[in-house]
Amino acid sequence: MNVAGIMKHRWWIASHRKSIWVDWIYKRDKVEGVIMHMVGNGRATGVWLDSWHPKGILIKKFGERIRYDSGLSHLATVDEILRNGEWLPTPATTLDLIEAWGCLQTIPRLHYGDEDLVVWKGDPTGVFTTKSAWEIVRRKERKLDWKKSVCLKATYLDIHSQPGDV
Repeated sequence: MNVAGIMKHRWWIASHRKSIWVDWIYKRDKVEGVIMHMVGNGRATGVWLDSWHPKGILIKKFGERIRYDSGLSHLATVDEILRNGEWLPTPATTLDLIEAWGCLQTIPRLHYGDEDLVVWKGDPTGVFTTKSAWEIVRRKERKLDWKKSVCLKATYLDIHSQPGDV
């Protein structure tokens, strides 16, 4: 199976998010740890299902209850807690909301007029490459020094003798 190729397709879907299928694939995929949303205007980044917050994906960190406590919908976008480029979240009525909303000011952001940006943390450029996806999913083993592990010593007699000689 070409896992790196599949990751490439999922990267495209996550960075061109327009459907519920994207939410389903993105939410369930193991690549979510290397996809980061940089918030600009907040319209393309989900509050609960995307990795934009220092705590990670909020629904995974705090559970479904935080969504109910906030009064925001399941598919709420970050622009719903931004007003004129400033953070203005729903009231923090629970400890989870206090923790989640409390660090909003520390989040690095793009200019408010800019579109949100999906960044691939698997590559220093922030751009997805199949090579970087392969480096993430491939099985890495420690290097083995074959010279020390395989016995290659043979004597002249071992090489030139015929069966039955000796």
